[in-house]
Amino acid sequence: MGLPIGAVATSLAGWRAPFAFIVAVAIVGFLGVLRFREAPRAPGPLVGFLAAYRRVFGDRQALAIVSVTLVWFAGTMGLFIYVAEFIHESFAIPTDRAGLIYIVVGLAGVIATRTSGRLIATIGPRRAVIGGIAVFVVAAFILPLTRASLPLAIIVFGCWAFGTWFAIPGQQTIVAGLSSSARGMMLALNASALNLGGCSDRS
Repeated sequence: MGLPIGAVATSLAGWRAPFAFIVAVAIVGFLGVLRFREAPRAPGPLVGFLAAYRRVFGDRQALAIVSVTLVWFAGTMGLFIYVAEFIHESFAIPTDRAGLIYIVVGLAGVIATRTSGRLIATIGPRRAVIGGIAVFVVAAFILPLTRASLPLAIIVFGCWAFGTWFAIPGQQTIVAGLSSSARGMMLALNASALNLGGCSDRS
């Protein structure tokens, strides 16, 4: 929900507002961590930090799956950050209002993750990931053709966001199933690949 909240905050109170929102969320999160007690450790042998890294990087299947996440998010976020500019240029909407298109991300994301979670048990995480990426790819190709209709552009961008967020739970499920002893490290590496893919386009 960060993107739509940031877009609305920027539209209402200027570019500094999202930073104030981030600080507020960070403080609430920090206080929440201090309040909750650490959960008891599960029985079983502990895996050291370096040993967990060696296990992850020595697993070809894990590296292949994480590579998919990296390339996938380099693509989706590489174009994603320019959607507001596309709306601004195509429909002559002021820049501070064009960013409101990201409200669609929050709505589509909530619907997609709820839908994906229910379907993974039926169709499996691999099909969920393939289906979500396919929806994103099709929407990305169609979006430039929607310059004549703002409602159509919003719908197509909603499909783009839906496909991306629909596939994420499936990808995490796949990664979590790779190893019972290094599950946390696997998920952390996958999250790093996701963020690295997004950051590589901003640079």
